[in-house]
Amino acid sequence: MQVERICERCGEVNNIDSSNLVRQDVYSEDGEYFKIMYCKCKRCKEINVVQIDNMETLELFRKLKSLIIKVARKQMKRETVSPKEVKKKDKLTKELREKRKEIEDLMQGRKLFDENREILVNSLTFQRLVI
Repeated sequence: MQVERICERCGEVNNIDSSNLVRQDVYSEDGEYFKIMYCKCKRCKEINVVQIDNMETLELFRKLKSLIIKVARKQMKRETVSPKEVKKKDKLTKELREKRKEIEDLMQGRKLFDENREILVNSLTFQRLVI
């Protein structure tokens, strides 16, 4: 899958895919751990954070991934997937989306540091869809 993202600094349209998406462990100003996914603008090299997770959302994602794999295996064997499993997947997906949104709102405008306590992101911003 490929997504286009406009750099807030220079306006360059960047294609985001698995080849230029970077995962990194970072820390907030008060030492809280996060895992981010970002891409760098090909023109100005600005870091554009795509997703941020904390330990809670990483655990939710682990549960969701495990459930999706379980359901996929059942489907490959042509076994019936219970409505309970579908409901649980929908619930976990919604909860994960809401928790990530909360983290984005909480961390908006804050600095993120790498493992060497050097600034990786000076002011964290997330692009919002305007409808």
